[in-house]
Amino acid sequence: MAIQFACPWCTQTISVDDSKAHERVECPYCNRPVKVPTESARDLPPPLPLPSQNMEDPPPAGVQPSSPSMPMKGELPLFRLAGTRVYLHFTWFIVAALDVTRFAHRYHNPIWAALEYCTLFGIILLHEFGHVLACRQTGGQADRIVLWPLGGLAFVKPPARPGAYLWSMAAGPLVNVILFPLFTLFAFVLIKLQWKIVHPDFYRFILTVCFMNAALLFFNLIPVYPLDGGQILRGLLWLKVGPSRSLKAASIIGFGGAILIALGAIASRDIWLGIIAFFIFAGARASWRAPQNLAVEFVESEEAARRLAALSPPPIPERQL
Repeated sequence: MAIQFACPWCTQTISVDDSKAHERVECPYCNRPVKVPTESARDLPPPLPLPSQNMEDPPPAGVQPSSPSMPMKGELPLFRLAGTRVYLHFTWFIVAALDVTRFAHRYHNPIWAALEYCTLFGIILLHEFGHVLACRQTGGQADRIVLWPLGGLAFVKPPARPGAYLWSMAAGPLVNVILFPLFTLFAFVLIKLQWKIVHPDFYRFILTVCFMNAALLFFNLIPVYPLDGGQILRGLLWLKVGPSRSLKAASIIGFGGAILIALGAIASRDIWLGIIAFFIFAGARASWRAPQNLAVEFVESEEAARRLAALSPPPIPERQL
């Protein structure tokens, strides 16, 4: 026998085997913890089909398109492309000025250093659009990208199924994979044409861009949450242990990665590695607390419901005519 009841979070009808009565299970629609009652509730609509692993399935009912995102403090709107608003944080200009000045000596004309820095963030922007477009392909919501000194942030919300999550996270590094042979081929052509002597600045620019793309690909594939590699690892774990446990496992790996990167920053006296380690640790900490917060919310809601039931007067029986 199956027990059917409504999820207290998303109100969708859930069907669970009666052997799990009084146990906590995850809602297949919103992935939040719910407690299975002893018997089916009355007057419930039939349960909707569960979201499948197929990434081309339509989104679950009730999902609304995301509203236009408002810029946060310090973000400057750049443009809107394919329904996605792109913002630039004001600190980008400060770091850009420092880096361009720092690497200008590599070129005869310092304008190439500025072009190199802008190209780096052009590649990052393509990377973030990979996340956005993949998320939309799965039926998710994505309408905002923010560029800042440490890279880019794509605000994506894929459907709550591991296939959609994996594709949304892997599409960013896939852009760098596609760019790698293109840049490499172009660099080999310049070597054959002896542009190292004819146009040394352009030659160095192309080689540097090729190296930056490869470095971005390698860094993003490090399996440390919340980097793309850690997100992909979490998606793979999701297939086996579910969304909550996979998030906790990925968070633990993120803590370890942040500590190792921090030690590397201390050994090399690299302030940027230290900043990256801090943000990785903060992201892993927030992800670690997310399932716990959901569980606390659920327990508090159950206690509030019990208190309300205790304070409510018993129903008045109908009069017998």
